[in-house]
Amino acid sequence: MNFFNERKAAAVFKHALLGSYLTPFAMKTGSASPNNEVAFIDGYAGAGRYEDGSDGSPALVLSTARSLAPRRKLKAYFVEADPQTLAKLNLLVNDRGTGLDVRTFHGEITDHISQLLTLTTNIPTFTFMDPFGLAVPFETIVSLFKRQIGGRTPISEALINFTAVGLRRIAGHLTSATPSEATLCRMDNVCGGNWWREAWLNSLPDREKAELAVVEGYMHRLSKAAGSGGWTTEVRNKRHHKPVYYLVFLSRHFDGLALYGESQSIALDKWRKHLYEVDNDGTLFSSEEDFKAAEVELKEAWISEIQENLQRLLQEKGAFIVGENYADTFGEALGKARTLHLRKAWKNLHAIGLTQTNSMGDILNKKIERTRN
Repeated sequence: MNFFNERKAAAVFKHALLGSYLTPFAMKTGSASPNNEVAFIDGYAGAGRYEDGSDGSPALVLSTARSLAPRRKLKAYFVEADPQTLAKLNLLVNDRGTGLDVRTFHGEITDHISQLLTLTTNIPTFTFMDPFGLAVPFETIVSLFKRQIGGRTPISEALINFTAVGLRRIAGHLTSATPSEATLCRMDNVCGGNWWREAWLNSLPDREKAELAVVEGYMHRLSKAAGSGGWTTEVRNKRHHKPVYYLVFLSRHFDGLALYGESQSIALDKWRKHLYEVDNDGTLFSSEEDFKAAEVELKEAWISEIQENLQRLLQEKGAFIVGENYADTFGEALGKARTLHLRKAWKNLHAIGLTQTNSMGDILNKKIERTRN
């Protein structure tokens, strides 16, 4: 089956994440940019939509750009190497891009990166790198964070697909009797050096541990080189399957990282719903009420986790700003729960008198204080 015939669960998650994130990114970063402009670069755009009619990333971006106008001007730049796929993409742009600032480019992202950096020199830019194979070269991604205008660096964020399947295949050459150095060098180019080889080998025979060592090392080195914070997300087609890829998100601002966490939580909701619908398609005994009950139980567990963490941190610190203790606050619910679950946990503590601070307003940047006896 052709990849573009229908979306798998991993793609449902990925596009839900992008759809949830892009509007708040544009609204927030575009508020102070020239003419309220923001840019979106899709380095591996594809056809833009699937044969079943569902939207791919370009279609989602065009819909977002239209919904944002005239509050924000979202400029879209789509890069696609395959001529036939590009022809389909251009049909989509002609159909949905009228009146929008949108351009397509034929070739690899590395062919056009200099021009794209010039086109986005002075405006906030979000770059999406979603190749079918290996991720874009390390230095190409870093260059996105080195744009300069008048001595300042405009806001840059990126979401990168780091293939788990490709990593496993190439890493197999490290222990093969007939390794291909050329193949290994391709991964060196992606990872910014050959450090990943030792990271993989040092973790064997546990291949899962080896995979995580490389992914975490990649995110750490990339975020350091870009001068940003990072977030890595496992993406699966089934709950108990191995990841098909990892999404690596880069942002220089806490607000961007926190917003990504919110968007990831929303995307996971849609991913679980999609899996339920696929698993129960055509069955006589599926029960949506069971699914809804499981969702309620799951979210109650997150609230309980966050509440316990807040209570512990209040006991230790007396008062603290949640955003400065983000990971400790969410704990095991990190990347799964979002602000509405945090607010409920906070409200519960206020109701039983363990905090004197209400859960109103921007709670990520608000100080929560322990009740003084």
